[in-house]
Parts: sequence; C-alpha cells; structure tokens
Amino acid sequence: MRIGIVGLDSSHAVEFGRRVQTLNAAGVTRCRVSCCWNPASPAGDRATRLPPALENLGIEPAASLEDLLGAVSGLMILSADGHQHLAPAVRALRLGIPTFIDKPLTCSAIEARALLDTASGSRCFSASALRFADGLNTITASALGDFRTIEASGPFQETPATPGLWYYGCHTFEFVDSLWPQRGGIEQVRARLLETGHHIELKYRDGRSAVIGLDRTGDSPWRARIIGTRGDAAFVANLGPAYDRLVAEKCSFFEGKPPIVSLHRTVEIIQTIDACHQSIAMGGAWMPVPEVCRPPECGTCDCPTAGPPHMATAAGEKF
Repeated sequence: MRIGIVGLDSSHAVEFGRRVQTLNAAGVTRCRVSCCWNPASPAGDRATRLPPALENLGIEPAASLEDLLGAVSGLMILSADGHQHLAPAVRALRLGIPTFIDKPLTCSAIEARALLDTASGSRCFSASALRFADGLNTITASALGDFRTIEASGPFQETPATPGLWYYGCHTFEFVDSLWPQRGGIEQVRARLLETGHHIELKYRDGRSAVIGLDRTGDSPWRARIIGTRGDAAFVANLGPAYDRLVAEKCSFFEGKPPIVSLHRTVEIIQTIDACHQSIAMGGAWMPVPEVCRPPECGTCDCPTAGPPHMATAAGEKF
C-alpha cells in the first residue's frame, strides 16, 4: 500500500516514515511510504527541498498535492501547523483516501466539526503519541476501583503559528483521555494562565473530574495520579514505545481496521482546548464543551468505550 506524506516541517515526517518502512521491511505491514509533498515550498522547488533522510528512505517528492493524491492509497498529514490540516484532509477524504492527521487535528473547534462532517462515510484518524505511552505498569485496575479523578501534568510549548494550547497542550489532553476506561464525555472546563503555566479543570457528564497542569518551562515529564474508589496510584509516563505503537496503529488503520480512537473523541478534545482559551479570556470562568456524540445512540461512529490494548482495564488485568 502506497502511503503519502503532506507536510515536511516536522520531525514526524522522518520518524513516521522510517518506522513505516521498517515495519514493511519486516513483513509486519503492507504499507510503505512512497511519496511526499511539502506545501511550504515554492512551486517547482519541492524536489530540492526534500530532506536527505526522506530521500534515503526511498520517498519521492510529488510535484503537487493532486499528483500525490492520485498516487497513494493512504495519507499522513504531518504539517506542524494545525491550521494547515483541514484543506488537504478534505480533499483526500472526498476522494475516499484513508487519512491520518497529526496532532493537533485542527486549531479550531469550527474546523474540527467541519472535518467531522466531511469525514462522514470516509476514514479519518488522529492521535498524539502520548495516547500510546506506558502508564500504570505494575498496578491492576481492580486495585484502584472505579476511576473518579485524574490529576495530570506535562510540558507546555507554543509557536508563533499556533499560540495557546494547540501545539503542545493537546498532548496532555490526549494522555488524560487515554487513561480513562470510558472515554470522552467532557461537559465543562475552566482554565487559568499562571506564572508557571496553565491550570485546567475538567468536569465530565458522568461525575468524573480531571485536573491538568502545564509547565511553561517545557521540560517536565508527563505524569499522572489516578484516584479511584479503592485507592490511588501515581506514575511518570514511559514514552519509549509510544511512537512505535502509534505507527503500528496507523498501518493497521490504512489496512482497513477501525482506528483505535474515534474521530469524535478527537474532535471533543479540540473543542475542549477551544473552550480553555475562552475560559482564560474570561478570567477562568467555567465554559461548556458541546457534546459531539452520544453512544450508543450514535450507530454510525466507532466510539470505543475501552482503552487501547496496552492499557486494558478489566478486573485483574494490568495496564
């Protein structure tokens, strides 16, 4: 299966490309990254701007987005600026090309909802590598009981093109979402900008809660404390296997398997980040998060209720 890349301004282009080629060479996947297109390069200059690392992987530059879309059966949109994700995604999805969109899905709740509408009947997947980090490796879910609160923290960075929580804050939101046995369902959020970073509180429709702290220095690890009805446990996330797991899930998605996280859940995270920005602008007021989907009433989406396989939560099973 020929996979294309759009956007070469992130290290993910090389990292994801290398991992896909490695899995292909090992016979683990039929996917192979064959071509790429750099929307940031001037017309006629794309070949000369192809990073040597991609060239060494056997990845060829496409002359245009149209040429790339006509030559692939799967697409990875990896532009670092989330504002550049919507347009190529819409074009690919309208052609029926399965599309992975790197974090953040978009930098706007309006664009995220538009993408969800466009993806109806098509296949689209988006996730941060933090969703696939190792967590409570030595604690059983049954020892904690029902999860009621998650306290999480992580580094925070922003870029001129993506100010606020979009560029790096979305990592910690997806990290928290991956820890719940039941995903989604955020009802309200409030956020405050402190001297050291951000303090964010989440309320869920079923009574759960979460607190997120983002460190402005940008060098703290991702960590979490889960509080359940029987006890609590804290850990520092192990990112070692995260990228390999994410790439393996992308290959499975391109080969026809359902994505491990529903696009509806990712859209909810984008809406939550958007509401955080509104809350900060209003001095830390609670802001509503619109409901995206209501399983099981929604019979057309793939809204999963269990966490990913490496974080199973059945009684007695380890994360």
